[in-house]
Amino acid sequence: MRIIGTLGPSTIQPFAVARRLPAAVKSDLRHLLVELASDSTAGEFLSRHFIDRFVAVHDPDYDDIREMCSAAKSAGFETLR
Repeated sequence: MRIIGTLGPSTIQPFAVARRLPAAVKSDLRHLLVELASDSTAGEFLSRHFIDRFVAVHDPDYDDIREMCSAAKSAGFETLR
């Protein structure tokens, strides 16, 4: 057996919220999550659950996943079950 391709490293999975939430609420949530690790108690909780921190990302940060999805579709992998 040999490796002929890999899927990664890739962007982390997003933390998603409902579109219906007001922009201010989304902004506050983003800020709170990003700052969470700087709180010693919260940071300890995150560490126990194998989370280093949350980071703010933007849509283009997920282009790598889009590229992997496109490559999988081109190779016919989307129809595998």
